[in-house]
Amino acid sequence: RSKPDQRKGEPAGVWKRNMAEAARPKKVKTSKVWEHFQLNQAKTFVTCNVCRSDLAWHGSTTVMMQHLMLESSARRERALCPGKLKTFQK
Repeated sequence: RSKPDQRKGEPAGVWKRNMAEAARPKKVKTSKVWEHFQLNQAKTFVTCNVCRSDLAWHGSTTVMMQHLMLESSARRERALCPGKLKTFQK
């Protein structure tokens, strides 16, 4: 006789786990940072829509927020002092 949370021929707990995953609602992305990034299908990295950089993604938006802050400050500096950067470029 099978247990209530088990179907015939399935290992214990598989049916219950699949039902829990199906019932779980999809998490809504609420951070504004998602307006500037795309998550790949494997959910292993994000791509910045501004500079096209790939960043490792581990389930948090912290690195993405830091990237945007650094990117925007670098863009501001290039706009304010374009002559300074020419000395470093070859």
